[in-house]
This record gives sequence, C-alpha cells and structure tokens, in this order.
Amino acid sequence: MLLRAYPDFAKLPGTRGERQWSMTGYDLDARGRPIDVRTIGGTGNVPLDAAARKAVSASRFTEGKRQGCLYPYWRAALRIAAPPAPDIARFGATPHCVAAPWAQQPRLTYPPAWNHRRIEGWAVIQFDVAPWGEIGNTRVLASEPAEAFGQQATQVIRSARRAPSPTGASGCIERVRFAIPPDGQVGIDDFGDDRAPR
Repeated sequence: MLLRAYPDFAKLPGTRGERQWSMTGYDLDARGRPIDVRTIGGTGNVPLDAAARKAVSASRFTEGKRQGCLYPYWRAALRIAAPPAPDIARFGATPHCVAAPWAQQPRLTYPPAWNHRRIEGWAVIQFDVAPWGEIGNTRVLASEPAEAFGQQATQVIRSARRAPSPTGASGCIERVRFAIPPDGQVGIDDFGDDRAPR
C-alpha cells in the first residue's frame, strides 16, 4: 500500500448506539490502481458504502496485478446520552466521607462493549477506606443504563488509594460518570461529585 484514502466519516449519517460498516472489494491493475471496486457487504448504510468505494478508488498500491482484495471502513456509532444521574445525597449518606485525599487517583476506564456503541452511563458506589488508604467493602448503590457501568465503576474505585489517615473512613459515596468527550473520543470525563479528578 502506498496511499490509503478514507471517507470523511463526520459527514456520513450514523446510527445511535450502533457502529456502521462497509466491506469493499477490489482488484488491482498492473499500475497498482484499484479496479472493479464494489461493496461486498455491510450494515446497509448507502452513503457509507458509496464513500468507501470512492476512498478505495483513490487509494494507491505498489505495481502488480492482484485480485480479491478487501478493505473494511467503519463509521462510529452516534452517542447515546446517559439517563439523568441522581443526587448522591439521596442515598442517605454524606456525599464526601471524612477521609484523606486520593494518594493514587482512580484509573478511569470505560466498559469496552459500551465504548464501541458510544453509550454513556453512570454508577453510584459506596465504599470504606482503611487507615492505610486501601479501598474496600465496595458496593453498587445504583447504575444506569446497565449493571456493566456499576461493575466498571467498582473497578475504577478499587484502582485508587487514599492517603493514610488515623482512622480511615466508612460509608463513602462517589458517583462515576462515563461520558463521551466533545472531541468524539470515548472516555470517562467526570468522577465523583461533578468534579473531574485532579
């Protein structure tokens, strides 16, 4: 391959919560130019199929005839916003337990299956903190739109450590929000009481 052309995916229609794809077949002539460019399969997104064929036609390869080449193009799913998150005060505990600050910040990772589908979510997690800073006794108080966000948020909380303190703390509550940043990359953009980790 000398040049791989790509469609302008942002200008193509997408589907909320579902990735679109198009598999393009082609042969190469003696100069390495694609010929007999055709759509082999996909999700039926006609504009994506057309853009994929155009991109393959604009691609260039080393000299030599070849047959039966294939290349897939993917159009990311459109974002599905999370349901409204509750105020963590409604769970009957002080939103911020008396505890030392984070000595090791939570490792923010998105649930993989929901990442691909660009579906946002949140979870409310309760936990205790040992005097030496270890997080334990984690439990999911609520999560939406699926249990997977609660499971992932539990791992996020467990990945952290508080600074050592004389007594530790119990009944701490944090809300972890999983959101799609404005630039389109998938990730967690918020943690806890509407405060990004620092």
